[in-house]
Amino acid sequence: MIYAPVIIPTLCRYKHFVRCIESLKKNTWAKHTDVYIGLDYPAKESHWAGYNQIKKYLEHDFSEFKSFTVFERSKNHGAFQNIQKLIDYCEKRYDRYITLEDDTECSLNFLQYMDLMLEKYENDDSVIAISGYSAPIELSFAEGCNAIKQQLQANTWGTGRWKSKTKRIKKYLAKSELEKRYIKTYQSGRIFKMTDWAIMDYTNLVTQGVSWNSILKKISDVSLRIFLTVEDKYVIMPVVSKTRNLGFDGSGLYCQEISYSPNKRITSENYDYSNQRIDESNDFVPMVDEGFDNEYNRSIYNQFDVVSKRKMDTIIKQAECYCKLSRLNRVLLKKQLIEKSILKRIKKV
Repeated sequence: MIYAPVIIPTLCRYKHFVRCIESLKKNTWAKHTDVYIGLDYPAKESHWAGYNQIKKYLEHDFSEFKSFTVFERSKNHGAFQNIQKLIDYCEKRYDRYITLEDDTECSLNFLQYMDLMLEKYENDDSVIAISGYSAPIELSFAEGCNAIKQQLQANTWGTGRWKSKTKRIKKYLAKSELEKRYIKTYQSGRIFKMTDWAIMDYTNLVTQGVSWNSILKKISDVSLRIFLTVEDKYVIMPVVSKTRNLGFDGSGLYCQEISYSPNKRITSENYDYSNQRIDESNDFVPMVDEGFDNEYNRSIYNQFDVVSKRKMDTIIKQAECYCKLSRLNRVLLKKQLIEKSILKRIKKV
């Protein structure tokens, strides 16, 4: 059995970080697991209090794990560089790894689930990652299964990756392949296999032509869930979530503060993520639904990750205009090239 190391970047969110580590300690497979912490250096005054608390906590005993290594940054790296340095370090020593954010609380069988799934799908090129998170919705899946092979979501709240597969995806994204494949994906109808939210993200990122389309060039939950449909790939996801996100309190970089609204229809924009139910089992025995109905369950996802009909109508018009304009530009470019070629021939004569 190969046990994947766990990578956790942190800075100053003391309470979240402690809950993350303490939940990992309780895992039955913690004793097999190497843990690597990247403690970033404060960039502003408000970071110092939490940073000092974390630094003191890291002086404790962590013998529950096989090993526990802390990298203290001597200057501020920022969230992306902090985790990337941890990944670079582990990729030199392991062929797989698990990434966790410091605001993620894990189930008792999180590590066992990750290690078993990483082993099971190591040689399946259609599976690009193992997700530890599952949205709080009732999906339709085969009876008795506790995980699904799906291409609707690629959530990064606790993710298992293989070095070789991730390297290929990084190279693919860096070449702007998602942007290049947008028109074909839309015109073929494949784009409508995505959730409405993914269609909206994909269309906005490509058609608006602004600098934030760089999101499509890096590994993230946004780029990966688009990648799944474009390249017909899959992510393994648990039926009952193995992780709980504590970061929707305004403390994170990307998770906005969410106000729970018990009297409203529950959606991704008002759900109380910090109290989401996670798996309470000590062990995990894989029973994966590999015939998961993505098309049927897409409609269920769309009821949680809601995009209004009016907004979707606008997105579709936006996509149509972009494709028509791109076709016109290609025709004009071809015409210009032909004209230049003719002029060159005339000059030679």
